[in-house]
Amino acid sequence: MKHLIAIALVGATVGLVAPVGPVTAQAQSRAAVPLGAGAQLINLPRGSSMAIDLPSDARDVIVPNPMVAEAMLHSPRRITIIGLQPGETDAVVLDASGRTILSLRVRVDAGVSALQDTLG
Repeated sequence: MKHLIAIALVGATVGLVAPVGPVTAQAQSRAAVPLGAGAQLINLPRGSSMAIDLPSDARDVIVPNPMVAEAMLHSPRRITIIGLQPGETDAVVLDASGRTILSLRVRVDAGVSALQDTLG
């Protein structure tokens, strides 16, 4: 069952740090997230996506700024993050009890093709 969830407010309760280092996506990428991993930074060019395999079953994905990125829950163990327009937002994946499974900081940039168009 697919869910598309974009909620306008998560608030400042999700303070994210990227101890694992950034992950950059090209077109459709895939990443596995180990259980207990800290918040991760994901860099996406506009119009690209990244599939993420989760360490446990998820029920909801919350994205506070749906203008920047969209998150889809494909199955209890897989989400896809899509970069919509340049900016930053968070994505928080919750289990059935409301506990955080994964916290992401999502950065979307204009992408190489936009820079090439600008340069001529």
